[in-house]
Amino acid sequence: MPATIAASAAPPLAPPPTRASRDSRAQASLAAAIARDASARADREQTLRVQQQLRAQQRAREAAGKRTGDERCLAGQRMRRVANGWVQAGSC
Repeated sequence: MPATIAASAAPPLAPPPTRASRDSRAQASLAAAIARDASARADREQTLRVQQQLRAQQRAREAAGKRTGDERCLAGQRMRRVANGWVQAGSC
């Protein structure tokens, strides 16, 4: 019986990377980095907008809390001086 030697077929070797494939990978990597940077910038801008809103709200609360000599808070009612006495001007 003749012995047959089975030739082991090695998988073909991958061709070395070409300049075009390296360039396309570099461009894809650059595009991903630019997208990450844009996303991070948008997040920072959103954070700044929220901080500005919070500061504006804080300033508004502080301004509302300041009273002039013509206003008082009595028993939970804000009173405002008028020509002939005091009138209710809301709650405090």
